[in-house]
Amino acid sequence: MKITKTERNISALILIPVLTILILFKFPGIIGASDAVIGSGATESEINRGELLFMETASPQNINIGETAGVNYQVSENYEILLIRNVVDSRQENNTREFGIRDINNQETIWINEDSIVQRSKLSIPFAGYIVQFTNTVIGRILLIGMPLTVIVYYEIGQISESIEAGEIKWR
Repeated sequence: MKITKTERNISALILIPVLTILILFKFPGIIGASDAVIGSGATESEINRGELLFMETASPQNINIGETAGVNYQVSENYEILLIRNVVDSRQENNTREFGIRDINNQETIWINEDSIVQRSKLSIPFAGYIVQFTNTVIGRILLIGMPLTVIVYYEIGQISESIEAGEIKWR
């Protein structure tokens, strides 16, 4: 069984995107960042839904107006979430710097303490967040693992078959 040039090209077309996705999962750690996928339109003026953001740890002194920041937001007494929001303003209140971020509807400015800002955007890849979200589903993981595995097994069977036909391997 000889593998044709077309089959090798198809294999490459399958493996290259899969390897790219795997690299995207490892890339944040390589550059010292964490990743976040934009799932809502709350930051629509600066970043779009479906973008993959690489976030780095940031001190409040390094945050500028217009940047995208990761904010620890106290939802209730026992529940805190990380919000990704655009910093739209800053002010000094009682020897503490406060930052203004847009609410979920991009209408009102919410003022937060400087200690709430823990990250800032280092890099953004448009639409890559959709791929990351898909690979977090069962079907996405099956395809991510199954497609390259199928290509590799098919290729190896072809190599073994060629070796048997050439007499390099004796089949019992």
